[in-house]
Amino acid sequence: IKIEGQGAKAIVSNILDLKNLNKVWNNKNLYLEVNRFSASRNSVCNANDAKAYSDAWHFDMVDMDTIMCFINLTDVTSENGPFCYLNSKKTKSYLSSLDLSHKLISNKVKEKDFSRLIGKKGKGLIIHNPSILHRASYVQSGFRDLIIIWFKIKKLK
Repeated sequence: IKIEGQGAKAIVSNILDLKNLNKVWNNKNLYLEVNRFSASRNSVCNANDAKAYSDAWHFDMVDMDTIMCFINLTDVTSENGPFCYLNSKKTKSYLSSLDLSHKLISNKVKEKDFSRLIGKKGKGLIIHNPSILHRASYVQSGFRDLIIIWFKIKKLK
């Protein structure tokens, strides 16, 4: 599911303490505004499965003032298809390998160069989407439930 605008803000307000989250940003004269919310379940699939999606390394084409928060809704192991990401330094080292659609085949990134969002239900990660290559990985057993929250970084008035 994908929800935008006030509906997304209402859902996220029930999940996160936005006031507390914004304290860190307010110190920099900024705040986070909820822009979009999505929830998905990834089930067992492989590279030949038509259900597979977002398995190539990519950037989501969003504004530079957008960050994304990924939160596992279930316990996630390496077998459950964890969200994968590179840090900004590693992302820069792979930029010249991107194809014309700004994607990179999943096996082109070395295993040692990326991290996975693995852990207990509720574990999360915030990334600056336009500058971090990321991808979904294949679920080999069970499933993975994940929510994604898009935030716009705004200036305090």
